[in-house]
Amino acid sequence: MEILEKIKEIFGKYFDAQKRGDIKELVALYRELILSRNSLAVDQGYKDYLDMQIKKINHIPEPHWQKYLANKDTFATKFSPHLDSSSNSPHFLSKLPELKIEYPDNVFDLVAKKYPEINEVRNKISIENSDKGAYFRYSDEADHYSIYIPQTNFNQKVSMLIHELAHVISWEKQHHRVESIYSAEFEAHQIEFALTKDISNEFSQAVFGEYLMGQVRSDFQIAIFTNTTLDPIVTYTESFAKYIGELNKENKTDFLFDKKITHDPLVDLSSAVSIVNLLT
Repeated sequence: MEILEKIKEIFGKYFDAQKRGDIKELVALYRELILSRNSLAVDQGYKDYLDMQIKKINHIPEPHWQKYLANKDTFATKFSPHLDSSSNSPHFLSKLPELKIEYPDNVFDLVAKKYPEINEVRNKISIENSDKGAYFRYSDEADHYSIYIPQTNFNQKVSMLIHELAHVISWEKQHHRVESIYSAEFEAHQIEFALTKDISNEFSQAVFGEYLMGQVRSDFQIAIFTNTTLDPIVTYTESFAKYIGELNKENKTDFLFDKKITHDPLVDLSSAVSIVNLLT
């Protein structure tokens, strides 16, 4: 059976096990997904699925990758002692007083103070509602950017818009030809962190906190793809504790229902590596 067909078959069983809440079967099927994805990567000449993501998908430079591996645990200790334990993405921005600015106009103004080039494309940008997170799309035909922001806490909306505008600035600098997923994320975070510091140090720290679940997912999957004998539940619990705090017993299997782990493995990798490189 072709590997992609096998993965499709595993997902069919996986969805059924999710409906039944059969954790034992989900763990077994998750292991099968890991092994199948590793086989897919090996067939293409890579050591494992992680190696393929680093080199083929994200194009992470080796010095940046090595710096991430050397510093990610130290980075984790900057935040974890101060955070509440929750399997949900930590929403530290929502705990801050609501920013006293007009959305979205004042966000554009904030960005323009440090990056005036955003004014050159401001009339080419529209902001729309999203039901699947924040992202942007560029239409080459219309020469227009559509930025999609979910309806969420006001501070989070501001932070998300800053990040997406950072992508627009990067996109314009590179004449709509981004070198790689990693280079795009690295520059966007670099711009974003410079801007959030202008709001306040407290706001900037909260923004870092919002990205900790991406660090957890990346740390967990790096371990699992490189050592398939590890217990996924124990490994996830350890990764979560490293960056955020101790998990409640009922939350230790939440990763089995997280689409960013099951459907889009290592989707946070470029962001996680960028952040550690920028902040350590």
